[in-house]
Amino acid sequence: MDKKVWMITGCSSGIGYGIAKAALSAGDYVMMTARKTDLLSQLSSLYPKQAVAMKLDVTDTVEMDNVVEETLNHFSRIDVLVNNAGYGYRAAIEESEDDEIQKLFDVNVFAPVRLIKRVLPAMRKQKHGLVINITSIGGIRGAVGNGMYSAAKGAMELAADTLYKECEPLGIKVMMVEPGAFRTAFYDNLRGTAENIGDYASTAGKWHIENMKNMRNQPGDPEKAGEVLVRLAEMANPPKHFAMGSDAVKIIEAEYTARLAELKEWSEFSSQTDF
Repeated sequence: MDKKVWMITGCSSGIGYGIAKAALSAGDYVMMTARKTDLLSQLSSLYPKQAVAMKLDVTDTVEMDNVVEETLNHFSRIDVLVNNAGYGYRAAIEESEDDEIQKLFDVNVFAPVRLIKRVLPAMRKQKHGLVINITSIGGIRGAVGNGMYSAAKGAMELAADTLYKECEPLGIKVMMVEPGAFRTAFYDNLRGTAENIGDYASTAGKWHIENMKNMRNQPGDPEKAGEVLVRLAEMANPPKHFAMGSDAVKIIEAEYTARLAELKEWSEFSSQTDF
């Protein structure tokens, strides 16, 4: 098969930039999107025949339509869609503000779903494709002070899990990538609550943005993440769920182990609800 055509959101830094760089290094073609395209100029200049950069605020449906149309016009197809754009929000559940919750879900859930719906017709026509959704370990287990972000990523996990089952017979694969902590600007761009309820000071309060500093010592390397994901995209049967980072493996394994133990512990009561 010819080299792949990628469409990636949130390419200006971090994991999105790492994926774009790795795909271009592998000889693939990439539609790189970000709210600030000037940050993509280096890759565009290094790979002028392979890379196209376009502005995309994922909450802007007009820009989204333009990006999908231009990708298909320029490259004739879309082989891999990567939903990477997103941000975090720190607050206790009770402290979480309604408008901030709406914005969080707009970017982390509703926008990826809208983009998937715009790309799937081309993938169905091709009878192949891969949709990669960058979720989070937060989508596997709720994190104190990070609950609404976990809820958003958990929603995307389940939507993508269903999408996998619906699209597999059509030749389209779906992968959920669950990163641990990566050395990116994610922690510099967190949003936080204006509420500060004293009773949560020793729990969620520790994770308020004013109490956090990005030490840039996270174990994950975004460039290595990009290289691994490009290799996985080459496989005929990539994983449906991919824990990205050694910390992600440990956290997800611990969560599943605890949930399985709880399931077994209470199974006798569970069966008492049957007719």
